[in-house]
Amino acid sequence: GVSGMVSMMSYASTAHLSQLRTVKTLEQLGCNTTAGCKAGREEIVYKVGVAREFVPLLIPMMVGNVLFPRLLPWEVKATSKKVKDLKAKFQTNPDAMLNELLHKAAYCNNTLGFSPNVSERGLSYFTPETIRSFLLDHFA
Repeated sequence: GVSGMVSMMSYASTAHLSQLRTVKTLEQLGCNTTAGCKAGREEIVYKVGVAREFVPLLIPMMVGNVLFPRLLPWEVKATSKKVKDLKAKFQTNPDAMLNELLHKAAYCNNTLGFSPNVSERGLSYFTPETIRSFLLDHFA
């Protein structure tokens, strides 16, 4: 669940850039719709599509987004509101639902059996401190 929350909060405020500055910088580098983040059971993948000459400018910004997110309380709260929309979208995809149920049955509440998606009942658990602790454990 925390990895899903991290992916939904990708490209938000960092220690050095606000969310607005991050988005504006990505736009100036020619990346309008190709930036994203996807969380799976074993990985979190950040992706950005820019021209080769802008990669040296992009790398420090990506490092900031992955290792130094600011995790402001209102950003966490705004991301929590997206969970219902994500769940509704997920439930309309039968392949994803089947995959989720197969993992749950095969691994039975073991590491790969846990859902990477955020559940509505667990939203109170996701605070800036919890997310930061997860990032420190897995990224630093």
